[in-house]
Amino acid sequence: MNAPDSMIYRATLYPYTMTSPSPKPPRESNFELLRLVAMAMVLILHADFLSLGEPSHALFSRDALAFSGRAFWEFLALPAVNLFVLISGWFGIRPSWRGALNLLFTVFFFNLLAGVVLTVCGESFETGDFLKSLYPCGGLWFIQSYLLLFILSPVLNAFIASADRSTMERLLLAFFASAFLLGWMRNTTDFSDGYSVVWFMALYLFARYMRLHRPAFTCLPRPVCLGAFLVCTLLNCGLFFLSKHPSTAGAMKASGIQTVVYESPFTFLAAVSLFLWFEKCHFTSRIVNLLAASSLSIYVIHKNPLVFPYFKDTCLQIFGDFDGVAVLAVMAGFLLAVMAGSLLLDQLRLWAWKGLEKGVGARFALPQKDERSKKKS
Repeated sequence: MNAPDSMIYRATLYPYTMTSPSPKPPRESNFELLRLVAMAMVLILHADFLSLGEPSHALFSRDALAFSGRAFWEFLALPAVNLFVLISGWFGIRPSWRGALNLLFTVFFFNLLAGVVLTVCGESFETGDFLKSLYPCGGLWFIQSYLLLFILSPVLNAFIASADRSTMERLLLAFFASAFLLGWMRNTTDFSDGYSVVWFMALYLFARYMRLHRPAFTCLPRPVCLGAFLVCTLLNCGLFFLSKHPSTAGAMKASGIQTVVYESPFTFLAAVSLFLWFEKCHFTSRIVNLLAASSLSIYVIHKNPLVFPYFKDTCLQIFGDFDGVAVLAVMAGFLLAVMAGSLLLDQLRLWAWKGLEKGVGARFALPQKDERSKKKS
């Protein structure tokens, strides 16, 4: 992968380089690695509760270790989406046509490829599902919400540039109080369990606040950050157990508290804690940077509506055929294979995008060039 291709692709989830004509800043491999870790966490989420279903209290009564293990892995991985948006907010989004088109092209390319491969292999699928997958964003909620955040980022950036620290703190306090009271405890449609641009805006503003004003908690040592992440994970596990136990399930339901949601205060704090832990891990790795440049492909490929049923069936088969340490080892191997295969397939997408850029990309680059020349004159 050459440098220009890498920079263009990162425009989707590397918002601080969306204005491609400007000099490319050096990559901070700690955040690149965090992006890969977050994508692995997304795979865990989709392999656990989404594929296997939420474990019930009956499973706890029959096999407490299996119940606890599945809950622990789910909530250990739950901060994944929050981490992606925090990274975007930390560096700030500077939107461009190239970035938006590349994001949409990535989804379209892999959804089209999925349909072609399944057809060649003789697999049957609903034509309507395939056609819907070719629509902009491909029906993937994260892509839709992130694209809206992308579009709204100039407004958010203008507010951030004009607001002082106390103004930002008052807004964030009101924003997160609303998210926790109306989203986490009442599950209103405005927050939708964190599956919304409203929640993404809150995370974006919070990350910019951390970067620009450096509140005291951002200076906590790494062991404290890691400890906070684990404590929040265990608190989420505890709430989940209470929501499933017959003696407390009614009270939990009456309280309105949601457990497996992105806007939970414990999930939010876990994401911030893990983010700050990685923020303090300074290192440079060209390999990590190159792999992270293709990280979006992992999500887009396995969550494709035509591909995900195969992903789900494989997870169910692994969980049914193995137990104990063996199920962890086989599942880990499968998820690593999904990651590796997706990263390799993305090289094909990069090649296709390069060809597309040669044909039509200049139309979006020329106005930027003219604007720069006018500024110089």
